Amino acid sequence: MIGVNSFTALALWVFSGCMTKFVPANALDDSRLIAYVSKNGPCPTNEQTDVYTHMIISSAVTYKELSGTHVCNEMCEIELNNSTLAVCNDSNGFDQGLIDSWRRSGKRVMLSFGGAGMGGSWPGDENNCWDYCFGKEEYLANQLVDIVSAQNLDGVDLNYEYCYDVENKQTELCLEQRRQGLYSDAKAQTFLDTLTSKLRVKLNLLQESNGRTYELTHTVRDVDLEFDSEYYRILKERRDDLAFITSMFFNGITNPVQDGVAGIADGEASAITIYENLIVDLFSNEATKVVFGFCISECSAWSATSTDAKYILQDLKDLDDRFACNGGASFWASKDDVNGEWSDVVSQELSKTKACSSSTSSSSTTIPNSTTTATTSSTTSTNTTTSTTTVTPPATTTVPANTTTTTIIPNTTTTVNPSTTTTTTVTPNTTTSTTTTVTPNTTTTTSTTSSGSASTTTTTGTAPPSTNSTNATSTSSTSTLTNTSSTTTTSAPAIATNDSRLIANFFTSGIDVCPTEDELAKQFDAYTHILIASAGSYIPTESRCHEDCRVNTIESNIVAICENSNQQDMIDAWRSAGKKVLLNFGGALMGSKYDDNSSNCWDYCFGKEESLATQLVEIVSAQHLDGISIDYGYCYEKDQNSQSGMCQQASNLYSDAKAQQFLETLTSKLRSKLDALGQTNEQMYELTHNVMEIDLLSESEYYRILKNRNSDLDFLIAQFYYGLSRAVSDGVNGTGVGIISAVSIYENLTLNLFDNEPEKVVYGFCIDSCGNYNANGTEAVKVLQDLKTYQNGLFSCNGGVSFWSTKDDVNGIWSDIVSIETSSTTGCSVQFTSTTTTSSTSTQSTPTATQSTYNYWRPVWVNDDYNQGYCSNKVFAVLGIPTHETKEECCSTWFGSQSSGKCTGVVATTTTTPVSTTNPRTSGYDYWRPVWRNDFDQGYCSNQVFVGHGIPTYDTKEECCTSWFDFQSSGMCLSYTPPVATTITTVSATSVTASTSTSTSVTSTSTTTPRRTTTSTSSSTSSSSAPAPALGACYDDYIGGSMYEAGEKVTVDTTIYECKAAPLSLYCKDSSFKPGEPSGYWKHAWIKKENCDRSLDKIIDTPDRDPSKNLGNCPEEIRVGNYYEEGDRVSKDEIVYECRAWPYSGFCGEVGYEPQSKVYGDAWKQAWMEVGWCTSYYSGTIRTPVTTTTATTSAQTTTTSSSVSASALGACHEDYLGGTAYEAGDRVTVDTTTYECKAYPLSLYCKDWSFRPGETSGYWKHAWIKIESCDRSLGIIVDSL
Repeated sequence: MIGVNSFTALALWVFSGCMTKFVPANALDDSRLIAYVSKNGPCPTNEQTDVYTHMIISSAVTYKELSGTHVCNEMCEIELNNSTLAVCNDSNGFDQGLIDSWRRSGKRVMLSFGGAGMGGSWPGDENNCWDYCFGKEEYLANQLVDIVSAQNLDGVDLNYEYCYDVENKQTELCLEQRRQGLYSDAKAQTFLDTLTSKLRVKLNLLQESNGRTYELTHTVRDVDLEFDSEYYRILKERRDDLAFITSMFFNGITNPVQDGVAGIADGEASAITIYENLIVDLFSNEATKVVFGFCISECSAWSATSTDAKYILQDLKDLDDRFACNGGASFWASKDDVNGEWSDVVSQELSKTKACSSSTSSSSTTIPNSTTTATTSSTTSTNTTTSTTTVTPPATTTVPANTTTTTIIPNTTTTVNPSTTTTTTVTPNTTTSTTTTVTPNTTTTTSTTSSGSASTTTTTGTAPPSTNSTNATSTSSTSTLTNTSSTTTTSAPAIATNDSRLIANFFTSGIDVCPTEDELAKQFDAYTHILIASAGSYIPTESRCHEDCRVNTIESNIVAICENSNQQDMIDAWRSAGKKVLLNFGGALMGSKYDDNSSNCWDYCFGKEESLATQLVEIVSAQHLDGISIDYGYCYEKDQNSQSGMCQQASNLYSDAKAQQFLETLTSKLRSKLDALGQTNEQMYELTHNVMEIDLLSESEYYRILKNRNSDLDFLIAQFYYGLSRAVSDGVNGTGVGIISAVSIYENLTLNLFDNEPEKVVYGFCIDSCGNYNANGTEAVKVLQDLKTYQNGLFSCNGGVSFWSTKDDVNGIWSDIVSIETSSTTGCSVQFTSTTTTSSTSTQSTPTATQSTYNYWRPVWVNDDYNQGYCSNKVFAVLGIPTHETKEECCSTWFGSQSSGKCTGVVATTTTTPVSTTNPRTSGYDYWRPVWRNDFDQGYCSNQVFVGHGIPTYDTKEECCTSWFDFQSSGMCLSYTPPVATTITTVSATSVTASTSTSTSVTSTSTTTPRRTTTSTSSSTSSSSAPAPALGACYDDYIGGSMYEAGEKVTVDTTIYECKAAPLSLYCKDSSFKPGEPSGYWKHAWIKKENCDRSLDKIIDTPDRDPSKNLGNCPEEIRVGNYYEEGDRVSKDEIVYECRAWPYSGFCGEVGYEPQSKVYGDAWKQAWMEVGWCTSYYSGTIRTPVTTTTATTSAQTTTTSSSVSASALGACHEDYLGGTAYEAGDRVTVDTTTYECKAYPLSLYCKDWSFRPGETSGYWKHAWIKIESCDRSLGIIVDSL
């Protein structure tokens, strides 16, 4: 049995970079010698590892070992120990140097997950940790791939030795575990299938990002590899995802050591029977994908000496020529391979057929821990200019001035100004990085120390990177990375800017003890904003509301800060240090929408907006504050479906209309009064809302109000905790533990609620009082880094972060960690301009005016809709984003084919009269580069985005657009130009003019914009044709994870609930929203209907027979095994189902996912959705399904073949096969259409399955030219070399 012990941790050492593909010298695709390395055993010596091709570290697990008992992590979180991961010698430290040395010597080092300690199917085992991972495949896959990336590993091996078929073949197994009620065959089988699929997709994405090949394997017991096993079926269906599998021919039903490979005596079956079936049937005669697994000394009669193993391998080759070139051997474990004696003998046998599956080998080898930088392309060929600098530790390489050098090093993201020089010193096995942004008219000085010392960087002047400055100072930035923690000392505390904020919620009850001077020095130094949380219209000590909405104060216009006093000196000290101090009004004590809150003080403020706004602004003035934050977590749609059943404490003063009017009117009045105060004392005051994530969905009335009043807000704080997303667990762009991604909300706020202004959206964290939503400093940094790199850096310049609360930021540890990340982009939203001259000495340029625009234009994509894209000079351009000198050039390059005319049809200008003279630059980079979106018709070219490694560039927008987007049907790339939104801080007059096309209009908004009113109509639909009467029959019980849709009814206990309308129906499947739970979260997703009687037969929902859903003739019935794409329709029992969008479309043809299937419970709903009903069957078919090996990984859409008659068509070429090294001019066929690979360099994309010809995404048009239709009956044309 493999791996009864766990990995104890993973170190957060990130390996990323633009490297040439690393191909270990010994790790070939056949004749492998794979060693499992146990953390309990000694670390393998060089004598041992010399002949290994693969080393699998065993094993990562989700349990703790306490007194011999395994305590499972019920969230399926991989167990860590002091953030380290043991490799061998049972150490707490994860020795990255050891792994890197193995990889440098040509080994592939993989991570094994699972093992016997997670739970086994043999009698007597009681561990059931696998049960807690069922349904959490996305979360688990993310964790594993993160470890692979962070630890510089080469792939993942799954070792599942638990049950999966107790209803049939395993009826007497897992008896103890099954008694706990968590296990089911459907869950186990879905887990194996889904986890394999998700790992393959995520490893592919990682592969695309860094050019390396990642392997995915399963290590499986021989009993689970019999042809009638459900595990075997799953492996066969997912075989294209696997690099190979290892069959454990020990502790099972075969015993080749005693019986020989073909005999049966001690074993129940022969090893050759299973081995042959794996090769011939599971892998279609690919013997190199099957590895024969041995056990050296821990497996009793199954243990194999080196001689035993040698003869078994010889017998395999002698029995059948088909097995002469095979996958090699594995063994458990390296600790038993003393002095390499076992492996030396076995490797001699394997070496006889080494590289038998390939006549060529890769010539591109890169030593790990070296740094490769390319300025043009990752592929070097004749007539291709490539500038490459390789840094081998500890050498130092210096490049000439005005040269762009991007150095990729572990745990480092470096953005380099093309107008500067960068020198990098790399020390092996480093963990700390210094990133310097150098700007025109500024000088950067960096001190460099030797390994083991701290590194300090001092930068004077901050601005976005630019390539076109004529006055840029050639500056050297030197970074030294060490093995020790780095302490950064800054000469001044953080200062508030209009981006990259670090906002602290300073929560006290007003009577709490104030922070000491030492606490102020340690904690508050890194903050840019401090919110005094929270003022309210209640008496805290009496839990009583002021019915006149009077703000509770300790004296006239003074709220208590701490120790029941004003603490004005503390406020003034913060402000003198550059902080902005805002008054937060509201909070949970005013009233919350959840069940555990009984306060309704908000009700008494409805209709009193004028009085409340006046009070708050007077407090701001009296206490020398910088603005106001509104923290409203109460209801505003209580009478509608979205908040039905919430705010039970609401009084008769409450109504949705009053609540909505309150939010909108208070915001408007506060803005007006703060502006008036600012004119009086010449100060700018800020206004914001601090909003729960669930209230920021685009369908929310709160969202509508904020969007309507967006010009009143300086920024918006989005609380990404106690909500719907779980970025810490899932990543900002993932789901799993959370039901929607954080970035989907964040992106909508920046692009739609605000006008493409990410610097106005602040990401809210909770440190230590929000349960599973907590984020420590390291986790917060990871989320922020992921946010910055999303969509090629669209949000690289953002609003920063906020956190709850200062009481949890002990000694400033959390804020110190996070501030390093936020400060790396401080000032990115501001373009400094100055008439001062920078001397050779270090001086800081002083802007004469602050502008809200950059000196370049870059493309911006809106909601993945090409026709809504535009170009902007308000978005920070970072590594990988193209930039342009003019709006017209940007628009022509990226949105020239827009059918909407948005980009060129709207020309908005802002005229400003500055008090002082400014000379804003309007140029971008001197090249154009493509930017790809999820949809080909949304792609464009830009000169606002810095070109990264391997990205092609062009002299003009037209050239770029023609090369990449010439087939766009939308016309997006050439047509859009965004409105200019230049604002100077000291102006005497401002006017806005706009010209509009027929499809787009511009609205000028000021602080006096009238409140928009809407009439909201809500309705509830039921999917049942006959609702159950009171105490009638019950519906099916609620099952978390099922794909419930709007109108579906379920039963919990004896109560019926109905799933709300979309988009809230998306939450119905999440067990966190299980109907009736005390938390009350379920009320977002479900409507409580009536009680029912369980003694009656259950009601089965029948299709809605609404005539409008009568789709006429039925399409053909579902056929398991057919290839279906997004939008394809089938029928079953006169109900019509439609295949969902990719990636779910990949399941549409698979067993167990056909409509109404009960194999995996309701899992079929992940693949199909019910769209209507039909009456009779259609005589034909919707379309001819096309079999393809990329059905589960590529975006799918229905294609329509040409109507050209067969008699006029020629023969077809060979079918397209992803991964084939196609060259310029090669032709392939997809369905009945012939495509030709474009000229170099675009031909490089022809082999990539993401560019499969004919895919609806349109990306294939970058690489292929559609030639003509063809007739398959005429034979196949084979292109000659």
